[in-house]
Amino acid sequence: MTFTDLELAAKKKRTRREIFLTEMDQVMPWAQLEAVIDPVYPKPGNGRRPYPLSAMLRVYCLQHWYSLSDPAMEESLYEIASMRQFAGLSLDAIPDETTLLNFRHLLEKHQLTHALFTAIHQHLCDKGLMLKQGTIVDATLIHAPSSTKNAQGERDPDMHQTKKGNQWYFGMKAHIGVDAQSGLVHHVAGTPANVADVTMVDQLLHGEEIDVFGDAGFAGVHKRAEHQSRAVRWWIAMRPGQRKALTDSADDRQ
Repeated sequence: MTFTDLELAAKKKRTRREIFLTEMDQVMPWAQLEAVIDPVYPKPGNGRRPYPLSAMLRVYCLQHWYSLSDPAMEESLYEIASMRQFAGLSLDAIPDETTLLNFRHLLEKHQLTHALFTAIHQHLCDKGLMLKQGTIVDATLIHAPSSTKNAQGERDPDMHQTKKGNQWYFGMKAHIGVDAQSGLVHHVAGTPANVADVTMVDQLLHGEEIDVFGDAGFAGVHKRAEHQSRAVRWWIAMRPGQRKALTDSADDRQ
């Protein structure tokens, strides 16, 4: 145990970050996740000794949970003791931003991010945290630089522009299926930003739902051919332009 560990243990008040990281340390299936990556992770040899896989995986998770870039993650590990403790790192052995980038590229190269998500999802199902009776479908825009001032002189070909309200956006869209009871995500799909939300619903359902909930962007989903055989109840919000002031009439109360 380091002096930092002793200081954290002696604190009278625990921060929300410390509480969250303690919970994640206990509930995440770390052994299963490491087993997914281990076959392709560098082994000690003649070159520089790699950081422990457990540490790199935990840092990777920290980046996602706190939306940190590689440089910001490196600085946070130096500055925030609770993050270092969670990752099992010490001040004299902090991975730099290039190491963090290379680890992410390793996962992308071997297409392991989906396997990691699947392992977490299965773990939640095994623990009975996914009730599967209802799914909330949603989508969010993820901004990408629209400038062409780069080495290729062009925008990212996988990104696209779309209009939401009166504003234009350039980037991609993350489509998610969420367990209505627990709030846990069970399906994720990424597309260019101009892909309509309603066209992705088929990839966000696990097939055991009784109810499906969505905002007005999913209007008409029940009419699509891919859902005609689904025995579900669709709860889709009405488009703003179709709403009217509610009255006390029986029709409006239904």
